[in-house]
Amino acid sequence: MAIKEIVGMFIDDGAVALLTIALIACIGLMVKIEVIGGLTGACLLFLGCVFILAESVARAARRKVKGMVHAQSLDRNHAPESTRLP
Repeated sequence: MAIKEIVGMFIDDGAVALLTIALIACIGLMVKIEVIGGLTGACLLFLGCVFILAESVARAARRKVKGMVHAQSLDRNHAPESTRLP
């Protein structure tokens, strides 16, 4: 199940793909026109990809927590009167 969630994160999250493509294009252009060196570009690509992945994981975690909170509120609303929390 964890593997399915990880794979789904990359397939379902188009923002990861778009941001990665934009990162590669921008850094590739900067290296091509010699604004930055190749090693600097490689480091920026690595750090940018790590940042994009971390942001995607954080967004997925927020969605999961939000879904759990929503499910708990639904459970609380449909619980018998004797078991409802104040």
